[in-house]
Amino acid sequence: MRRQSNDRLERRAFLAAVVLVLPLAGAQATLADTPLEVPILRSPKQPLARKSVRSWTSLQRENVVMQAQDYSCGAATLATIFQYYFQDDISEAKILKEILGKMEADEVKDRQENGLSMNDLFLCCKALGYLAAVIRLPADKIPGLKAPVIVRLVREEFKHFVVLKGSVDDRVFLADPLRGNVRMSAEKFMTHWSGEALLVGKRGFGLPQSHPLQIHTDPPVQNELDAARRYLVQPRPQ
Repeated sequence: MRRQSNDRLERRAFLAAVVLVLPLAGAQATLADTPLEVPILRSPKQPLARKSVRSWTSLQRENVVMQAQDYSCGAATLATIFQYYFQDDISEAKILKEILGKMEADEVKDRQENGLSMNDLFLCCKALGYLAAVIRLPADKIPGLKAPVIVRLVREEFKHFVVLKGSVDDRVFLADPLRGNVRMSAEKFMTHWSGEALLVGKRGFGLPQSHPLQIHTDPPVQNELDAARRYLVQPRPQ
């Protein structure tokens, strides 16, 4: 009973810390992939000088785990949180194994056809030793989020999990396992957001002021028009 009481207190403190806080500060994320090289200076007596640059695609997908399966957007969002917020080396494949490995064959088939549920992600977090809570997140709390959360976007039968980093002015910023880093109008986001959010925490981790999933408003992020077009033409519900 004491352990359960401590868990409840820790969970309440975790929820309050994530939701009832000041807005995120902007920061540049760490550059991680293999860079390209382009010439920047030629000297008659020296080898060609080169400068490393990044491709647009690699920058757009920076600090986002891209989903490997049609149905695995939920697992990819969890992997994004684990790897780029908590700095834990937990892959999408490991998350899928944890979730699907405990299911009967008919349940696995259902997830492969229809995608994972919010409860699947919640239970996976608990099984891996993380704090987790599914809440109805008030829209006016989004600008003050202190940590990234997982949300689900819905359009007709198409359901898709993304990481919500927070918002600046009238734009929300997402880490999307299908499209990479995305900026979307708050109005558009509210139209498709289910209203639920999965909060993930880690005992003893705290709320770091600097992490790779912080909002930064500089490119590259897909703008809202491009993101909306891609969202509307996805071929398969999830």
